[in-house]
Amino acid sequence: MLAHTGNDFRVYLRLLKKKIVTVVLDTEHDAHYERVDGTRWRSRSRSTKIAEVKNAGQRNERVLPPGTGAGYLWRLNSYWRFEERDGGTWVECEAISLTRDVPTGLAG
Repeated sequence: MLAHTGNDFRVYLRLLKKKIVTVVLDTEHDAHYERVDGTRWRSRSRSTKIAEVKNAGQRNERVLPPGTGAGYLWRLNSYWRFEERDGGTWVECEAISLTRDVPTGLAG
C-alpha cells in the first residue's frame, strides 16, 4: 500500500502475465471502498500507472516509462462486490482492461 485515507487506498502491484511470452508490469491503482449495507461492500479500482519491466528479477532489471513497451496492458479498472452470506464471504469481480493481445502466429 502506498497511501490510505479513510476508504480510499493508493496501491502498488507487480503483475506477471505468462502467455507464450512473459510480461511483468509495475502498476499503481486508486481504490475506493464503500459500505452498501450491514452485509455488503463494494469497491472500484482504477490503474493510474502501468509500466513494463524488462529483465524482471535480474541484475539488469529496468522499468520502462509508462506508455512505452509492448503495450500488453495500458489500463485496468476493476469493480468488486463483497457479501457476508452462508457463513462466509462471497466475492465478485469484474475487470475491464485495455490491452494488446499476443501477436497472431505466436498464440497457441
